[in-house]
Amino acid sequence: MSDLDTEIHLHARVFRAGCDWYADIGEHGDLQPDEPYWHGFYASQRAALDAACRQLLLRATISA
Repeated sequence: MSDLDTEIHLHARVFRAGCDWYADIGEHGDLQPDEPYWHGFYASQRAALDAACRQLLLRATISA
């Protein structure tokens, strides 16, 4: 929770399209993947998962 007493509930979404793996971090209640807080594409599922986890950890550290 931040100093402003607000909470942000984020989720990571990892998916494959064609040959690329994609990852995005967005609000849990917002099902619109076109406006994520963060987005990236990768050559493997593992790389996408690792990047998504790093972004979630970064945001948790910033908002703490």
